[in-house]
Amino acid sequence: MRALRIAALAFLAAAPGGLARAEPLDLDSSPDGLCDFILDSWVKAEGGLDRFAGIRSYEFVEEVESSSFPRHMTHHAAVAADGYVRVESSYLKGPAVVRVFDGRMGWCSRPQVGMGPLTREGIASLKSDAFLTTALSSVRAYPVRELLASQEAAGRPCFVLGMRTTPDSEEEKWFFDKQSHQLARIERPIDASGAALSIAFSDYGPADGLTLPRTITIAAGSFNRTIRFSQFSFNHPVDEAAFVPTMAQVREMDAVTAILKRHAAVYGNASADARGFRSRVIRMTQNSSATGLTAKMTIATKRPDLVRLQIDIAGMGRSVEGFDGSQGWMESDVQGFHLLRIEDVRTLETEWTSFTLPRLSEAYALRRLVGERIVNGRHAFAVELSDFSGRGGTYYFDRDTGRLLRIVPPRDSDTLGTVVDFGDFHVVHGIEIPFETTISNYAGKTVEKLESVDTDVDIPDAQFQAPPVADR
Repeated sequence: MRALRIAALAFLAAAPGGLARAEPLDLDSSPDGLCDFILDSWVKAEGGLDRFAGIRSYEFVEEVESSSFPRHMTHHAAVAADGYVRVESSYLKGPAVVRVFDGRMGWCSRPQVGMGPLTREGIASLKSDAFLTTALSSVRAYPVRELLASQEAAGRPCFVLGMRTTPDSEEEKWFFDKQSHQLARIERPIDASGAALSIAFSDYGPADGLTLPRTITIAAGSFNRTIRFSQFSFNHPVDEAAFVPTMAQVREMDAVTAILKRHAAVYGNASADARGFRSRVIRMTQNSSATGLTAKMTIATKRPDLVRLQIDIAGMGRSVEGFDGSQGWMESDVQGFHLLRIEDVRTLETEWTSFTLPRLSEAYALRRLVGERIVNGRHAFAVELSDFSGRGGTYYFDRDTGRLLRIVPPRDSDTLGTVVDFGDFHVVHGIEIPFETTISNYAGKTVEKLESVDTDVDIPDAQFQAPPVADR
């Protein structure tokens, strides 16, 4: 949904001498000038171009409630000339997450958790969170405009402009209040069925010579997000030190980045795991000391998204789960046959179709170098990795080879003191993967061993389909 925030929130385009520069709209740019007159009236209602051009810094607070993220979030954003951006986000217990761009590099941090560089996408996300109001710059991305029939938005009569980026692109509808001239809503098609994304702007009020929406509501189907703005401050003194990391922080970021890059180089081209074969069959065994059981597993995958997992346990029989591209199913000697829920299908696809790790540098923005440790007789660098939601753990990388030797998840009631060790490394399809994984916790130890990995195997599609009704 980040692109939605850019369309809904981005206004201030950087310019020398101020945070925004805008030019008067050309009333002759359309045959009758009506579309441009409506847009020009809107800009004037927001406060006018001269007022925006005089802004050199600003701060605001926004509170976010989202159906996709149940926790209440608060962002404190500060923006200054020369491209400085800083956003402090509070949505978990403990210290706030800080994301900063100093005009040259982006970084993020959370006290007692770690810090790390922002990716290009992360910097774009940061900037969109820090932009204050709707953008003349985004309007210019829609040169094809037409005046549509008037409609109501939130019970108020509105002019409606059809907005396109090109003559052949999907048309968006922009609603402007006929009385106040403010932007009331944007409707954007999101698929061929006619479903639309709606971005509503409301609760306009004065803010130091500007008139800004205090509430933005984004909705699409079951998804909804409400953003409420407050505590506006303009042209305040700027402490540049708040936008620049310390030298100690830079050195630690560089050290962890070097460790992750070395691991990625040793690990190989993980993209080959997704693109380098038409089908794959993996056979493995799993021995559990807690249950005394041994399971033999066969995982078959085939393009584009077919999956079949077969598990045989001595004394307990066989269970088979499959996904044929449209329907997930399961049949077992104990439970019989049933269809899988969508959540179970996702688990089947994510946990069993790939035996490679995500790119750690992309998955975990927050990092902290713990130091050197000994893991199974090997010297290793211990690095704490975490995302903004607190998921992650401590990763141990071999000092000499760069291999990942161990993962220790965060200590909580769900992990049961889990430690995951990797060994017996082999290169398969351009990727170095461990053929032995040992999972230890308070309940016991489970050892998983890969026996074979075969690619481009001829597998009939029928293998992924549910068994006929007569055979269930």
